[in-house]
Amino acid sequence: MRIHYAELTSTASTWDMTDEQKVLAVTAYYDEILRIIPDYNNDNDNPSYAATVKVGINDEQLIQLTLSKLIRCEVTNTTELAVASDLNDVIAKFETLVHKFESITSGPKSTTSYNSKCEVHMPGNLMTMYNNVTYEEDMCTDALQRLLDDGWRIIAACPQPDQRRPDYILGRYDPE
Repeated sequence: MRIHYAELTSTASTWDMTDEQKVLAVTAYYDEILRIIPDYNNDNDNPSYAATVKVGINDEQLIQLTLSKLIRCEVTNTTELAVASDLNDVIAKFETLVHKFESITSGPKSTTSYNSKCEVHMPGNLMTMYNNVTYEEDMCTDALQRLLDDGWRIIAACPQPDQRRPDYILGRYDPE
């Protein structure tokens, strides 16, 4: 299935129109768009006749827009979408992704999460998901909260004897 990204503009000139004629022209322009693209949603409260409308359309809608006398349609990009032919294929791919995620988050197979020799807790496999790590010294709670809101997670809190606030080691997953 192909999706065409197009810019739609009006074919009429509004130079010699009265305000009433312009309102009628704007209404006809958007009515024609809605006739061809029923799921088009105009977020603009005050639509303009000169405004360029950017839409994603299929082959049939492209033909109808090309034949329309009220709308000029210019295709800017075309993308080929792979559509699953069978619902079972989609379900199988989804189950594979869920299984991969569960295996990553389940942690090590052993039930021990505390190393008695070193007297430290052992992290699960989620620790391997962090590919961006930082060290923050003497950080106040407001600054720490901003970092947590930005997607950082606390790996370790390191209290210092000569400081009022602890130092933190933070990590996050960055897909890039």
